[in-house]
Amino acid sequence: MRKLLILIALLFLSLNVNAQNDWEIWTTFNVSGNISDKFKIILEGEDRYSHKSKTIKYFHYDMGLTYKVSDKVEIGAFYREIYANTENFSTRLPQPHIDVFWKEPIGFKLRTRVEYQMFENNIGLDNQFRLRIRPAWQFNFWKNYNPFVQSEVFVNQKYVLTRNRFSAGITMKYGKIQIQPNYTLEHNNKDIWSNRDIFWINTKFKF
Repeated sequence: MRKLLILIALLFLSLNVNAQNDWEIWTTFNVSGNISDKFKIILEGEDRYSHKSKTIKYFHYDMGLTYKVSDKVEIGAFYREIYANTENFSTRLPQPHIDVFWKEPIGFKLRTRVEYQMFENNIGLDNQFRLRIRPAWQFNFWKNYNPFVQSEVFVNQKYVLTRNRFSAGITMKYGKIQIQPNYTLEHNNKDIWSNRDIFWINTKFKF
């Protein structure tokens, strides 16, 4: 555990040293629980702190219901609302989405998401669909501490790759609580490709 904390501290320091690039700290809290043998509810909140602007530039909440198709497959309907871009979070982006979850006992997971981005008029963008595909692999070496890697691609309705994320971190389990600190490198395609470094702490609680 001490070695893990040292590695996280070194990662945080390396991000601070390279502060000429825009890097962020993301914190996510996810709560889920079964309400029957087949159905599960999921609630999530996330904020993103920008080192460049010294402010929380983004917040979203997400809620949904999933249905267990089989031991390996679940499908869910969700509603997400995003507040971003301005100091008082006046930019609002509703974003309903349908997710399909597939998992294998060897540690491989795949989440496919189709979301509908409902932009407000003052943003100047048209509403559009977007596809997100996120494969992840957790290496189950130990009982409570296991490394993982994952990637996620974003494709708009014109079939253009607009974003890609690669993450590497560790999953730590404490009873019903799971904490996943990780480093994420994000590539964004807005006329030209740009990079963003992210230190992400994802906390999950199951009831």
